[in-house]
Amino acid sequence: MMLRAIVLFFFLHVRITALDLSCYVHNRSDHTIFCRSSANLPERNYFQIKYIYLVQDLTIDTHEHYSKLVKVSKHCDRACDVARPPQPCSQSENHGCKCGWTFYNVTNSCYRVMRTAIGYTFDEAERDCVLRGGDLTSIHSSEENEFLAHLSGTGKRFQMQEHAWIGLYRDHLSKLKWIDGTEVDYQIWWDSQPDNFNGTEGCIQLRNWKQSIEQRWNDVNCERRMKKYICRASPIILDDEE
Repeated sequence: MMLRAIVLFFFLHVRITALDLSCYVHNRSDHTIFCRSSANLPERNYFQIKYIYLVQDLTIDTHEHYSKLVKVSKHCDRACDVARPPQPCSQSENHGCKCGWTFYNVTNSCYRVMRTAIGYTFDEAERDCVLRGGDLTSIHSSEENEFLAHLSGTGKRFQMQEHAWIGLYRDHLSKLKWIDGTEVDYQIWWDSQPDNFNGTEGCIQLRNWKQSIEQRWNDVNCERRMKKYICRASPIILDDEE
């Protein structure tokens, strides 16, 4: 059967509490994974789960980190940890950026849009960016803002998951600072923002507004869980470069 052939070709393993699931990619174009449980389920053994990140974000930075979160959409209401091997990548062909990162020649920097099913707070997102060799991104021009909005898809449609953490925050004196220490020399806010509502909005997101495709900034509570965040890092100087 073609079904069995697909299982052998692209095997993944998922564990959801007491259920032991074998999963495989069925259709890359619509981001569908099928799972089969070894447990006796009251309903049919095969069911679908949807992973919420794009194919580009399936690339893993290192051989030690194979896992990505996916969200079960039919028979399970919790996140699952899916393991898969890394994809080949050449840093020399990516201007010194790690696999899965995007080089932007205007800033000579590497960017990566991270996606998580459970959502990260501002601090959690920054810690993950640091572990990957960078920080939550700073933005210093309208060109860079437009590039990152396009990269992150924040202007596609009005949905919460289309909003993304950037590295701007308020310090203890309520002064805006970039977490990477660079100067705050460019800002693009939505109308009446930033308002620091009730004194609780100390971190900044890149977002669209209602049905607009334009991407500007908005301040929110730093403990809000955002499903996207944008990391920025410097290219790696390769040994064969002069």
